[in-house]
Amino acid sequence: MPLTLKHFRSGSTYPEPTPGKLRLYSMQSCPYAHRTRMVLLHKGIDHEIVNIHLQDKPEWFLEKITPLGKVPTIQLDDRIVFDSLIVNDYLDAMYPETKLNPDDPYQLARDRMLLEKYGKFSGAFHKVFFTFAGDKEANENMFAALDEFELDIKKRGTPFLGGDKPMMVDFNTWPHIVILPLLAYSLNNPELELSPDRYPAVTSWINKMEEVPAVQQTKFDKDQYKQFIETYKAKKVDYDVFIVE
Repeated sequence: MPLTLKHFRSGSTYPEPTPGKLRLYSMQSCPYAHRTRMVLLHKGIDHEIVNIHLQDKPEWFLEKITPLGKVPTIQLDDRIVFDSLIVNDYLDAMYPETKLNPDDPYQLARDRMLLEKYGKFSGAFHKVFFTFAGDKEANENMFAALDEFELDIKKRGTPFLGGDKPMMVDFNTWPHIVILPLLAYSLNNPELELSPDRYPAVTSWINKMEEVPAVQQTKFDKDQYKQFIETYKAKKVDYDVFIVE
């Protein structure tokens, strides 16, 4: 029986992994797992996916895989690694054919510092998401943090954050940004739209990222996302709205 992509919940049976095959424990709408899905696709790493319902986690996931219950988590036989940034760095070191982290130590440090600053935006974004944009102060804080990201992109002056091609820093920052227009559509709230006048550098970067195959392959359908938000608002969250089997 093929492995289902539907999200495993409590009471489910542990799906035995395929020996020698990398497994990604994910959740379809999780921006942190999205980071790793893109990296796996961009690097062409063969893998299987087990989706986890994060609001109703399987007992086996906490007992056998990670007591922290985090996604993304990867498993290869008896090796388990969790946390998106750690996972992505591990994958880059283990599969170096398409290197995503820069070799230059200073450039790597610059990318890490940018990601640290970007945390202000992603943290503020989550407050907007979980209040469904109903907190005016949270909305203002999110866009103020995005103003800083706009300046950082302008300073780099390259098509991608990583230079002339997408690098790890691009994949690690992309998932939260791309949700904003989906959230604006789902909530019918134009105040959440990204203004090209206010964010020309961010808009240009988004346009370049949308040309990347790994980004295209992990793109959300806006109507499915709207349906997901509706289930979330009704407190009956359904992550499987994204799954077509």
